Amino acid sequence: MAIAENALTTAAKFSVYIDEPTATNQARKEALIDQATATIESFCDRKFYFNNSAPDIFGVYDERYNGSGRDTLMLNNLPILNAATDLTVTLGDPIDTSTTTLVRNTDYFEDAESGVLVKGSLWGKGRSNIRVQYHAGFATIPLDVEIACNMLVTDWYLYPSRVPIRYEGISGASAGYVETLLAPMIKELLSAYRNKRIG
Repeated sequence: MAIAENALTTAAKFSVYIDEPTATNQARKEALIDQATATIESFCDRKFYFNNSAPDIFGVYDERYNGSGRDTLMLNNLPILNAATDLTVTLGDPIDTSTTTLVRNTDYFEDAESGVLVKGSLWGKGRSNIRVQYHAGFATIPLDVEIACNMLVTDWYLYPSRVPIRYEGISGASAGYVETLLAPMIKELLSAYRNKRIG
């Protein structure tokens, strides 16, 4: 099984990290990297990867948000990419055919790095009344995130009983991942990337 495209490190980079040939237990390394990627994404409550050549697979979002009555709206993923061409904000209930598309830099502006949209007035209160279509993520995974993933995989690679995976499914195997207790150093590396909605 090939490593997932959104993996936060590679078997080659991990092998350099632990000073071992890439071909040694390569399939196991790739499986652990995929598991670690899922765990880190769960801990940070966000996705990281954006693929410029296949954005419809990784990094394109079409999301509904509840209006809070505040002047800021935090998106689920960041950094925002190509805001001038690929960011669209529409107001209106999901079942309402009457919608309003906001004008960037007139009705609102974005802080691309933090993933926050700031409105000149307030985001009207409502349930799923704000639709945001946007591109977000990293074409190159940040080095501290890659290192955090290598550290987590190292722990699982050397101590396999710690791998937090359970399998469940109907008519076939599907993998589900549960968050493990991350080492303080890993949490520190990831702290800047954790979705601010979860603290």
